[in-house]
Amino acid sequence: MNEEHTAGSRSCLSVRDALVLGEMYCGYAADAGVRAHASSGGIVSSLLIELLRTGAVDSAVVSWITSEHERIAAVSGLAETRDAVLDAAGSAYIYTPVIATVRRLEHTQRRVAVVALPCQARSIRELIERRPDLRRNVVLIVGLFCRGAVQSEFYDDLLRKKGINPGDVECVKVNRGHVSGEVRFVLRGGRCVSMDFFELNAYRTAGIHAHPACLHCTEHLADSADISVGDIFTAEYKRRSVKHSCFVPRTEAGLSAVQGLVESEKVACEHFGMQRYRDTFRKLEAFTNTLDSRAVAARLTRVRFPGKGIRPCHPLHVLSWTLFFVFFRMSRTAWGRRVLYALPPIAVKGMSVLVKGLSKV
Repeated sequence: MNEEHTAGSRSCLSVRDALVLGEMYCGYAADAGVRAHASSGGIVSSLLIELLRTGAVDSAVVSWITSEHERIAAVSGLAETRDAVLDAAGSAYIYTPVIATVRRLEHTQRRVAVVALPCQARSIRELIERRPDLRRNVVLIVGLFCRGAVQSEFYDDLLRKKGINPGDVECVKVNRGHVSGEVRFVLRGGRCVSMDFFELNAYRTAGIHAHPACLHCTEHLADSADISVGDIFTAEYKRRSVKHSCFVPRTEAGLSAVQGLVESEKVACEHFGMQRYRDTFRKLEAFTNTLDSRAVAARLTRVRFPGKGIRPCHPLHVLSWTLFFVFFRMSRTAWGRRVLYALPPIAVKGMSVLVKGLSKV
């Protein structure tokens, strides 16, 4: 390991250490250029670039945000080069048409690695099990940790609030730090407009323009993927000079792919442990992995919720989900959107802090 590796990770695994299925590891791309394009440690980009370089896949199915017909559009497509992978790198927090892109591969000879949200990873797994031809196309599924995606109207309304025409947007880049970060809207013609990540994330955390499927989702760690990857923002990793990602190899294919990165020293990593993750984020898991408090909140706010009876649950969790659902419902009406986006940023941040704070009790 070089000096850059040891500076960011005090106990890097040796190339002789074997990774273990189902265990969690933390690490980052050894290539600083890859990390510069990533929202955290660049593990996903490193993996895709290596798969393309070795010929293990012909393309990677990646997603990005652009604009079409004067509106923000979420796009999924094929990346075949390092530059194309890096252009699509980073967080988007928006639901993208990954499954439709995968379906178009059937009856072709193209082998791909797919980057997908947890619910999409599950759907793709079910799809390729039913369709043997498609099974040959999908070599690897990379699942991203997810606590909720938004619809494209989220960015449309936010941009208009900032005085930007959504139709002028060429791409959106999120550079997330441990606490805040920056969101860059690259406009056609090359001009770039930035905003504070905390402000953007406040709207998302409050439930504004949440994707309806996320309201009753408990798939957050992409169990159906070959390898799951996400952020790791514990107190320990906030102190590191290099941002890390966490990842979990879930199948032999995922294990082999990431083991190759470690052995070639393209990734620095260390063991974290799945049980340690569960213990560290037990309050978050208790809030997001059960549906009882959501079912009560949905009944109170008249949000459609799939057949879930009312059972005893944490009252403050119910209050948090109730606020989330209220803001969600408001964002689906013209008057509600006018009200929400007329609020000063500090008020929206306050709403998000309240929703998040109640969830941690």
